[in-house]
Amino acid sequence: MDRKQREYIIRKNASPALLEEIEGLLEMAIMEKWESVETLEDAFEDTSEKADTIPEWKALRTPCRKVEIALGRYVPMSQSEIGRTQVTSGTKWAFKLGGVAYRWA
Repeated sequence: MDRKQREYIIRKNASPALLEEIEGLLEMAIMEKWESVETLEDAFEDTSEKADTIPEWKALRTPCRKVEIALGRYVPMSQSEIGRTQVTSGTKWAFKLGGVAYRWA
């Protein structure tokens, strides 16, 4: 999947609030000539990381995860896969959304 396809998926699957945030971040990055954010995908990555780590950004966590699922970064886990998975600490999945467990692809 190339950059244009990934950016299409981001735009198609982002909530209005998420899309507004990433487009605003990209615009600011371009105006201020940031090297770390040069594309819509970079802006999404930055926003997604903040949504996972900064409590004030928590409202964007679910919209970011939906985009990451659409990008194929997370895949649903079957009940048998959950049953076979062994962990020493934490959970068997990365997160649950709508009652479905997801893991890194």
